[in-house]
Amino acid sequence: MSHGTTLHIIGNTSFYLKMQRKKWENATPSHRKQETRDKESQT
Repeated sequence: MSHGTTLHIIGNTSFYLKMQRKKWENATPSHRKQETRDKESQT
């Protein structure tokens, strides 16, 4: 497996996770979204 392929898979995975997060946020009340943002910004 070449290095380029690894990067390609990682790129696809992060894209997929972003899409999943969007779906999850759309299904989540806004006050829960705010909590998540606060947790992420602390990391």
